[in-house]
Amino acid sequence: MPTRKVQKVIQYPHRKRGEWDEERGECRKNDGDRCRKKQRSRQSGNKDHIVRRQVELGLEGIHLVGSHKLFIAYEPIWAIGTGIPADVQTVEYMHRVIRQTLIDIFPRSIVENNTTILYGGSVDETNIERFLENKNIGGALIGSASTDFGKFRSIIERANGIGNVK
Repeated sequence: MPTRKVQKVIQYPHRKRGEWDEERGECRKNDGDRCRKKQRSRQSGNKDHIVRRQVELGLEGIHLVGSHKLFIAYEPIWAIGTGIPADVQTVEYMHRVIRQTLIDIFPRSIVENNTTILYGGSVDETNIERFLENKNIGGALIGSASTDFGKFRSIIERANGIGNVK
């Protein structure tokens, strides 16, 4: 029986403002002040629960078996579109939260061999090494820096010099 590759891309809206959806950890409708208050509470310690829930909802109905691969990119909501990256310790911590969530969903061996967690927030040629040198950060999803050939080439050259890159 032939196998079929299935890809599911889950992208949560970045800049919706309005009513806060606790289930998904995102804003809905058009109530910006209320949403900003919820985002502040998220930044103050509720982020673990929200990120766990987003991963659980995003992977609902997904089955990883055999050689199926899963890539997850993490970026703190406050960093989106700002050009300001999170510090490495924060990213590493959230990657550990995501990895534990994956282990709670899938067998540990599948998570260890078939999943990669990337950092996707404001990565550029000045900070790529700090992120990739950390063994708990599996790579980087390059955003706007990839639109500038010189910057992108510099990022690739720096990343190639680090042994942790998959």
